[in-house]
Amino acid sequence: MNKKARRTTVAPVCFIEHTGELIIGDKYIKVMSFWGYPTMFTEGFLAPLIGGQHYYVDMLTEQTDLDYASVLKGERNDIQEKLSKSTDPSEIEELSQRREALDEFIQENVRMKSSTINCICQLYIKADTREELNEYVKEVKNTFGSSAVGISLRCISLLQQGLFRKNTPLFINHGLRKEPDYLNGQPMSSQTVAGLWPWIFDTLDDPQGTLIAREMTSGGKIIFDQFFYRNNPALAKEMNRPNGNMVIIGRSGTGKTTTMNLLIHGHIINHRKIVWLDPENKNETLCRYVHGNYVALGLDGNIINIFDLKPLSTDSDQKESKEIKYSNNAAIMQVIEEIKITFSLLWPNISDDAMAMIGEIVVRTYESVGISTEGTFEHLSVENYPTFTNFTATIKRMIEDMKRSGSKEHERELQALKELEMRMRSITGSNGVEGEYGKYFDGTTTIASDSLESTGMIAIGTKHLFNVTPNLKNALLRMVFNYAWSLCLGHEEMPTVFVNDEQHMFIEEPSLASILAVFQRRARKYNTVTLSGTQEVVEYTNPQILKDGKAIFNNACYQVYMNLTKDAITDLGKLISLSDGEMETLEQLRPWQGIFVCGNKRIPVEFLATERELSLM
Repeated sequence: MNKKARRTTVAPVCFIEHTGELIIGDKYIKVMSFWGYPTMFTEGFLAPLIGGQHYYVDMLTEQTDLDYASVLKGERNDIQEKLSKSTDPSEIEELSQRREALDEFIQENVRMKSSTINCICQLYIKADTREELNEYVKEVKNTFGSSAVGISLRCISLLQQGLFRKNTPLFINHGLRKEPDYLNGQPMSSQTVAGLWPWIFDTLDDPQGTLIAREMTSGGKIIFDQFFYRNNPALAKEMNRPNGNMVIIGRSGTGKTTTMNLLIHGHIINHRKIVWLDPENKNETLCRYVHGNYVALGLDGNIINIFDLKPLSTDSDQKESKEIKYSNNAAIMQVIEEIKITFSLLWPNISDDAMAMIGEIVVRTYESVGISTEGTFEHLSVENYPTFTNFTATIKRMIEDMKRSGSKEHERELQALKELEMRMRSITGSNGVEGEYGKYFDGTTTIASDSLESTGMIAIGTKHLFNVTPNLKNALLRMVFNYAWSLCLGHEEMPTVFVNDEQHMFIEEPSLASILAVFQRRARKYNTVTLSGTQEVVEYTNPQILKDGKAIFNNACYQVYMNLTKDAITDLGKLISLSDGEMETLEQLRPWQGIFVCGNKRIPVEFLATERELSLM
């Protein structure tokens, strides 16, 4: 069988052409020609538009002898003439911008030696009935004609079969007369056609990555390594991937949490350490499955001791020596500051004198268990540190010492100590009655930090902490965040992932937002990446935390935007730059789909999870 016969065999033959549509087999088809394009668009402009539910798009290019440069210059002359005659300031501004953009475009085409190409784009809307077809036509026209897209479509009656044949490679002859065939399409520079071309095959193939998604328009694989900056430093710099921080944004039901779990699976496979803050206590199943250490704070017996000394971290580019990082003095000063903040949250009306005494009490409390401000604490364990019981005992000793001295010089200090002694009853209790805050603050840390090395994961459930008063909650969450960050610092030689889902629940308190912004900024230096998920973008735009909200996003070179409401998209626009097209896409994304910002790339993706993975999430 020769080539001509083969093409004739596979080409459709059962056409019925009506004024408004074609009937091919049992389908109603409307052929819409692209009649006008926006004056400016970015590379891959048509990519999000070629795979609609009720339509598809094709594109045919032909060489032409038309001098497109002359057409552009003619258009510029027309703009210049209108500009010289106009007296309307707004029109002058618009025309000036169009002229400037056209000048840049002409110069770029000259530089690139662009040729002229006739570009023929057709859109085919398909339906089971004529009524359905008419409804789909309205929908498609609204989508393509919106300000975010800016494409005008036109149906040319009684030429639809010829136009269909023209763009379809299955036909030998399209049957169009010479004049309609000549007028079909739109001349463009080859550079413009390249920017318009929708079938971009954008992929990501990080050498030490994990398959997490496919590119939505082409099906290209997305193999992603969140530690790319560490594993491929030279290439990471070139691709604008200087850190491993990632933010995933999507409203409830879009697959945000499952996507985060999918990424965590990849880190588990690559033997990375995971420190996970879970505000809804919903990730226990996965943690137990990989033999991780899951701790639900707020329940009796689970506690973090604020007196645990924690490694020092700074914004300096240089890493600290062990002597500085594990300095007793620096770490004790950190504890003093944290206790002051905790007390101010628990007791907003605490006196300045009582606050002023805390530093001396803390230093004496450490000395009571054999820890001075000299030396380092690198090899100390949680059993070595004092607790609030020791702190209260120190206060009582200081009171007794001052009473014995009988000096009036210390009267003010004595009153401050007595105030602290009274307040400490709510933590350490009195006369055999436990303090109401005792189960949260008083005791040795029950989380085995060395389990991070042996099991690879520590997950801290904080759901129960959201059932207490706001000030108590914020005081406890500060302890949780500082402890979790210390785990990342304490295992710096191992790549560590700091995870916090539903981050909007944490940052309502400005001081917590500030802590998270610091973590985001310093993570790279300490061989750590952050993985954060949120559904409430509005929390980040709260004027009280907007600076830190922007810092969290600006210091994440990986971002995933999933389906959002209009209001949430508006709020997101206050934190990052979004094009009109991206804003419209975010409203239309289905579950598991998102725009993946990966350094210099913005890739529309669909995340992939196996049934086995889903069962663990």
